[in-house]
Formats: sequence, C-alpha cells, structure tokens
Amino acid sequence: MKWFIKCFKQYSDFKGRACRKEYWMFYLFNSIITLALFALDFALFESVAFSSIYLSVVMFPGLAVAFRRFHDAGKSAWWSLVSIVPTVVAYILFIIAIVLEGNGANILAGIIMILAGILVLAGVIWCIVLLAKKSEPGENKWGLNPKDPAVPTDIVNIDCFMYFVKFWEHYFDFSGRARRSEFWMVFGMYYVISGILMGIANLIYAITLNEYVVLAVSVIILLFSLAAFIPFLALCVRRLHDIGESGWWFAVYLAFAVVFSFVIGVMSFNPSPTMGTIVVVLAIALSIASIIYYITTLKDSQPGENKWGPNPKEEKSLSQTIDEDTMKNI
Repeated sequence: MKWFIKCFKQYSDFKGRACRKEYWMFYLFNSIITLALFALDFALFESVAFSSIYLSVVMFPGLAVAFRRFHDAGKSAWWSLVSIVPTVVAYILFIIAIVLEGNGANILAGIIMILAGILVLAGVIWCIVLLAKKSEPGENKWGLNPKDPAVPTDIVNIDCFMYFVKFWEHYFDFSGRARRSEFWMVFGMYYVISGILMGIANLIYAITLNEYVVLAVSVIILLFSLAAFIPFLALCVRRLHDIGESGWWFAVYLAFAVVFSFVIGVMSFNPSPTMGTIVVVLAIALSIASIIYYITTLKDSQPGENKWGPNPKEEKSLSQTIDEDTMKNI
C-alpha cells in the first residue's frame, strides 16, 4: 500500500524514476480499488458514480508513475506513443468500418474491425513489455537507480494547480511562450475537473433519480468549457511559440474541427452514403491533424530567447512569477 500512497504524493512528478515494484504495486491496488468501486456502483446505483470520480482523481498519479517507469528502464516516456498511435489508427479504422457496415459491406467492415482490435492489442502488449523491463543499472539522465539506497527521499512535484492559476491569469496572452509541463498540466486538470463533476452528478442522480441534476452539472461543465475556450486557445498558441512555430498553425487544426462539426450537423438533417463518405474522410483528416498537433506540443522548448520571448525554463520560478503578476494587479 505504501507504493500506492507514494504515487499519490508524487502525483505530478513526471521526471524521476520508478522501479518495477512501485509501478506494478500501484497498478495492482488501483485495479482492485477500481473494480471494487465499479461493483459498488452497480450494486447500489447501477451507474458509474464513485468509479468515475476515482478514475478522474487517479489520472495524474497514474500517468506520472508510468512516465517514471519508462525513465527507469532507460526509455523516454514518449515511447508510450508507440502504443497510442496504433490505438488512434484503430479508431480511424473503426469509423471506416461503421460506415461500411451502414452501406451493407458487412464482411469488409468485420475484417477492418478485427484489424483494429489487433492493432490495439499490439500497442498494449508493446507498452506492457516496456513497463516490465528491469531498472537501468546506475544513474541515467532521469536520476539515480531507485533501488540504490543513496537515492534521496525528497519528493519533487510540479504544482499543476499553480499552472492552472497561471492559465486563468494569462487569459488573453497570445504572444508569450508556454513550456510542455504547463500545457499538459492544464490539459489534464481540465479533464480531471470535468470528470469529477460528472461523477458527482451521476452519484446525486443515482440517489435522487432527478435527471435535472445531471442536466445542471452538464450546463456547469459547458459554461466552464466556454469560459476556458479563449485561455486554452492562448495556451495552445503559446505552446507553439515555445517550440519556435507560429501560433497560426493551430488555426489549421481548428479549421478541420469546425468543418467536421458542420458536416456532422448537415448529415444529421440529410443522411446519405455520400455524406457518410465525406464524414469518414474528414474524421481521418481531423485525427491526423490532431496527432500532428499534439505530437508537436511534445517537443522541448526552443533553447534561449526567440521572437516570442525568453525560454520559460530559464525564467523565475512559477510561484515567483504568479506572485509578482498578482501584486501588479492589486
């Protein structure tokens, strides 16, 4: 149990190392708790209230310990993309299969779905193999071997809540730079908050059977999303600036998303095989654009100063920056 607690203490430590025992003990206890909560949910409420709240809370420590496990095996955590890419390709194939099945090509749709399943399985197996590798002996670029008794016990955390505060303070800042940790911490916090709110809504609905509660929480999440839309656009632009790219590249991704949403809306009023084909093509284009953009955001900060400002890794600490910005606004 101590390993499980340790992972929660290091909920946002994505830079260190974690031995096999730490990762797999966390995975074991996490699986037991998740299954127990699912059983409790369905036994009491026939919903996923408690489990959805828990899974939202455990997202950060789970990702962090997985990253540290990759580092301990001597691999960059971005190797996890090797398992994610087949899953994304499988998703695209699944969309194609649904359209083919709707057009009567059931055999071909079945073959494509089987291929999609094989891709997902291959990605999962590859990820498990990497996570099961032995610790790299001695020190590597991510730190000392966690099995070494000389390893310091200090826990280093990047405070994701401080990044979330900065996210709102830089509401209209489309001109600066944002490092990887800032972008992904805020991105993750959004889904954690949304997941917790929906879990609470499901729990209240399961107890009261009042569907207006779920509607009210859905409205709250929608309002939260609308409020976060502009600062999130600004954050996406600053992330591109940080790697030396123009923020206008994000407009290409948005264009795909807007066109896709428009076509989906038109198709709901005028369904046809032609529209279905267009939706498939746009879905694939949007998926590829998403993959390209999010892989781009994984790049490290451009060294030194560029035309959008100094390297955020070389600036003052985040807490100092926020304190100074707050004092200026008083």
